[in-house]
Amino acid sequence: MDKAKELLEEAANLGNADAQYNLGLLYKEGDAHLDLVRSEFWLNQAAEQGYDDAKSLLESCSYS
Repeated sequence: MDKAKELLEEAANLGNADAQYNLGLLYKEGDAHLDLVRSEFWLNQAAEQGYDDAKSLLESCSYS
């Protein structure tokens, strides 16, 4: 799973909205990688690019 996370981070850092969304999910729901601050960051990055699933998830979850 670490290699997959590494590849997602590379793509997310390059601005890939799919990778940003999936990385946000990984940090939100991943057993070994749970980090809600990073999850919110990546979901916001994807949402800012118009990724509707990220917008919906951010609206339905409380990160505060």
